[in-house]
Amino acid sequence: MENEKKEGGNSNDYRNDLVKITIKNKPYPIHRGNQKVSAIKELGGINPNHILVEIIDGRLVDLPNDGSVTIKGGEVFNSHPPIGDNS
Repeated sequence: MENEKKEGGNSNDYRNDLVKITIKNKPYPIHRGNQKVSAIKELGGINPNHILVEIIDGRLVDLPNDGSVTIKGGEVFNSHPPIGDNS
């Protein structure tokens, strides 16, 4: 049998890098580290035109569509349509 642990680090084994985040009250696995806002929206099935919001200490923080977030695990996200959108 082949040993699952790789010598010299985890460059090829990302299973240990997976953490859970919550998007619109549903848990999702995602890789730890820097993630694009667009990737989180896609993961959670959020309309790309909506604003992704991170809930930090009970506060809603709008995230820029072209931005990114550092994922550590346990982050909570939601979304809302753009304010002032005339669509």
